[in-house]
Amino acid sequence: MRLMLRSYRAGDEARVVALWNRSYACYAGLATRTVEYWRWSILGRPGMSADDILLVESGEHLLGYAALWTGGKVLELAVDPDESAPLRRGVTRELLSGLEGRARAREWDSIDLLQPASDHLIDRTLRSAGYAVENGPVAIVRLLNPKALLLALTAARKARLLPLRGWSVIVILSAADDPFLLQHRLCVRFGDSIDVRDLGESQSASADAELHVSLAGLAELVFCGARARRLLEAGELDIAPDAAITKVLAFLAALAVESPWYTPLSDVF
Repeated sequence: MRLMLRSYRAGDEARVVALWNRSYACYAGLATRTVEYWRWSILGRPGMSADDILLVESGEHLLGYAALWTGGKVLELAVDPDESAPLRRGVTRELLSGLEGRARAREWDSIDLLQPASDHLIDRTLRSAGYAVENGPVAIVRLLNPKALLLALTAARKARLLPLRGWSVIVILSAADDPFLLQHRLCVRFGDSIDVRDLGESQSASADAELHVSLAGLAELVFCGARARRLLEAGELDIAPDAAITKVLAFLAALAVESPWYTPLSDVF
């Protein structure tokens, strides 16, 4: 397949945005792009030149896209995820060659890319091209409304939680040093629908189990791939009675966001 590298032309926006959204649809940190957002965050960004927005095509098919910004920073790079590994590798190399050429023309000494390591093909292609790997930015997650989070997650995982129908658990959260905790005692009841109720400071309720965990521990379980059994063994969460441990662990496992996270440089100003 013959690949053609060229710079952005007016009218490319919709195809570029569609490719980017398809390329990163599996990532939990994704905010779906719109044409308007792309024009604002990429095309209209101060210091951006349309000549530094590169597309790789084969005929009418857009296979790859990258945007190079001031100082050699690559804001976005996307390669069609539905193509074969050899073609994706070739498109990535074509984009890298183009980016390096544009950087030399701008007299920039280096190129910086922020790519998710879970895209192993692009990761290996970058390494084989001589790119050094450094630790990327760290995403900080703060839970402001645990009730809303549990409602959203249990609704999304309703099928996985069917074995818990007719069961209930009180979740008691410790704030540690987080001053923004809105609720610290929540009752979750599993029925035809899943109900999450804020018990407040004094309201009493009975349930089949109690789970004690810090707000940070809950965030680790949901967003960071932490395993509930490991936290239990480390004393970072407590479950009572012991007979309820299996069900509570199943509940916590269902809450985990399993997709890897990716925050593109185009979201950072």
